Amino acid sequence: MSHSLEHKAQLYHQLYVGVNASLPLHVIIDPLRVPPAFHCPQLAMVPRLLQKGRPLSAVLAYAKMITPWEEALIKIGEEAGRLDGVLADLEIFFVTRHQQFKAVRSKLIYPALTFVVAVLAGPAPALAAGKITGGQFLFGAIVKCVVLYVAYRQLIVRTLQRSAAGAVDPLLVALALRVSPDHWLRQMFEVAYLNLLILCLGSGIDAVSALRLMQGLMPGNSLFQKHGVAINQIDTRGVTLTQALVGSGIVLNYQLGSFLNSSEQSGTLHSDLKHYLAKRNTEMNLVFTHKLKLMANYLYAATMVLAVLMFAYGQPEQPANPFTPSADAVAK
Repeated sequence: MSHSLEHKAQLYHQLYVGVNASLPLHVIIDPLRVPPAFHCPQLAMVPRLLQKGRPLSAVLAYAKMITPWEEALIKIGEEAGRLDGVLADLEIFFVTRHQQFKAVRSKLIYPALTFVVAVLAGPAPALAAGKITGGQFLFGAIVKCVVLYVAYRQLIVRTLQRSAAGAVDPLLVALALRVSPDHWLRQMFEVAYLNLLILCLGSGIDAVSALRLMQGLMPGNSLFQKHGVAINQIDTRGVTLTQALVGSGIVLNYQLGSFLNSSEQSGTLHSDLKHYLAKRNTEMNLVFTHKLKLMANYLYAATMVLAVLMFAYGQPEQPANPFTPSADAVAK
């Protein structure tokens, strides 16, 4: 069962608040209190399983409320006695992703509305001139709007909401691997990657286990192989986590690598990385919003040009004036 980013954020908020308040687990996951999006036939068995002593991670996975990578993190948090911290980190993770999705959606509303108006107004002169019938006008408008909606669902909604199940945005990964190290898309990927990495490290696992978990979350063979190289470097050569990330090519920002290396040597990697990411998340959100604004402006300009072209080519031809003398008559 697939759930949206907003649903996941609501679930982890409820779990964190309940665990932090030391409420019994069967009370926190009571079917009457669970968000409606998570209602399923298995949910009725959840309180009984929790009362029998089954771990929270296994019960949530049984009810198909979480994905395998979330189950792994929650299980590690339970074993390490850091369940409340893991739940808090997961809530922040999904809230941040949901806010990014809302930013994308809000920036695309105006260009989309402009496109719909252009689709409806552009063929209007041709319809008035009788070049197309009313049925052709309606069919063309419906087809164009459906194509726009399908593109929005596939490229925006499906791509971003898939990160609720896959932990990473596959479109961002695909783009980041094809740009230069200093490109803003690459920087966004590295910040998103480190946000997920610190989520793994915060659950209490070691560097190799964190990288193995991250390896299973990365789409595509390229990042999978790079994680294999990083794990091998730590296992066989005894390098640090930072050296493995930079040496394998997962992190290409050498300034970031230098910062992480110094923090790791001083034993403050987790806290320093958390403060660093808090600042970088704010900066990258501003960059992301600016890029979205530019994209929305370009889409709006392209839509206006399209509307003008459609209107110009749809203008009816001017009929000949019967009272205007012909060229032969003027010559006589």
